[in-house]
Amino acid sequence: GDLTLADGYHFHPTLLDACLQVGKASLDAPDGSPATRELFLPRKLGRIRMYQESIPARFWAHGIQRSRGEDHVVFDILVYDDAGERVCDILGFKTEMMEHIRDSQDVENCLYRYQWEALDPTDTSAPDGTNIGGVLVLTDAGGVADQVVGQLRGKGHRVVCVRAGEAFQEQSPDEFVVAVDREDDYRRVLDSVAPMDTVIHAWSLDHVTDEHASSEDVRVAQRTGVLAGLKLLHQLSRQDRASIFVLTRDAQGVLPEDNVSRVHSSPLIGMARVAFNEHPQISWRIIDLPAVPSDDDLTLVLRELATGDAEQEVAYRHGVRYARRVSRVRAADLPRRLEEAVQADGTVLPYQLQIETPGILSNLALHRTVRRSPGPDEVEARVMAAGINFRNVMKALGMPIGNTELFSGYGEDFAGTVVRVGENVKHLKPGDEVVGLGAYTFRAYVTTHAGGLSLKPKHLSFADAATIPTVFLTANYALRNLANLEHGEKVLIHAGTGGVGQAAIQIAREMGLEIFTTAGSEEKRELCRSLG
Repeated sequence: GDLTLADGYHFHPTLLDACLQVGKASLDAPDGSPATRELFLPRKLGRIRMYQESIPARFWAHGIQRSRGEDHVVFDILVYDDAGERVCDILGFKTEMMEHIRDSQDVENCLYRYQWEALDPTDTSAPDGTNIGGVLVLTDAGGVADQVVGQLRGKGHRVVCVRAGEAFQEQSPDEFVVAVDREDDYRRVLDSVAPMDTVIHAWSLDHVTDEHASSEDVRVAQRTGVLAGLKLLHQLSRQDRASIFVLTRDAQGVLPEDNVSRVHSSPLIGMARVAFNEHPQISWRIIDLPAVPSDDDLTLVLRELATGDAEQEVAYRHGVRYARRVSRVRAADLPRRLEEAVQADGTVLPYQLQIETPGILSNLALHRTVRRSPGPDEVEARVMAAGINFRNVMKALGMPIGNTELFSGYGEDFAGTVVRVGENVKHLKPGDEVVGLGAYTFRAYVTTHAGGLSLKPKHLSFADAATIPTVFLTANYALRNLANLEHGEKVLIHAGTGGVGQAAIQIAREMGLEIFTTAGSEEKRELCRSLG
């Protein structure tokens, strides 16, 4: 297709990925249906041979299956321009079959979490530091990095200090000030000094604690943290290799008692994790120090500079070195979030659906609540089924829904069994199966006005009945009370396959109206025809 791409790429990653999909297509049957249900993922790429300087905006990709084993397939993909000229060859693209989890019920194979693991003590002798080379340090204003700088210079290393300011200054051959958000300032520093093998990003050590952070403090944290890290990365990526050490303070929960007081350092940590993969020529290591670093911790930072292991994220607490790990979790070890809803005597604990932070659906959870006794004209019912509509979804997503007082909770339509009735209620009694409307029906028990309830037709299940009230009341009121339509008149019903649309079609048929409806696809139009 025709594409507009960022400059500077010989082969834009998006286009490369698109070409690799051609290899997957060769696994499909001639009619386009999957010839195998197995999942194949990229394993390695032999080489890419370019015949033109870059991929054109419009091109063609031809996949050739070269070999196939029991658990792998190897492809060559040839790319041509519109004139049929060869643009590039993607050779030796190997995909391997992923092993399926044989028992879909085996939850143990699906549960993982990050945790911090204490590492065995390393050699207690001070590292000689011969592999550190020159060091560029983004020094914090609190003086933590200055202590590291002093020890490095004491060992004979050249250290260049860069401080955050408002404009570029070269105060000495080894002392610079840069404007945090000016990438050209970082370039000028790197061009002024010999190539630096090691960089220490310590500006985030100045980030104030979350408890005392103002909105301006957060903005400063973003500028001196992730923004500075990104601009520095752009300039260092010109080098063949470099090692970047990101220092943070109490920004990660390592021990159970950690309260993570500097969450706004997290974007810098996230950027570094992405850079692990996107800039493999640069070695990254995140070092999280305790809230108040000690002299011992600073000595350990020096040890990190000389340590050649593969750890990418480490933390120090009480002099112990921790590394971040992915570990499997046993389902039995997970904390129980719910009590048993049904008690031994058959009673049901009262609960309701709540969301602590609208907009994040994973925060929906059931919480204990209390039952409310019915007033003189009210009924308390045990909710057996509740209907969900788009308004409930909008509320959970934090979107405006109009009358927030009327729709303060989740759910309006429901079907259930009467438990208690008020003294003025004569048409219902305990044990009756009812259907109707209430406020906040996504709960075990609801207390609502008796006038909004009717006996549930016996041929309907609770689930079927709970879908009826709002849509049929809306359609009935619109056609009979507002439009005052009579037998033989015409009506246009938009979105005929929606809940209100289907209800309106049924009511319109009962009224003897001539029905026209709209639907967005042939499948939906066929459904409308089936409704008559």
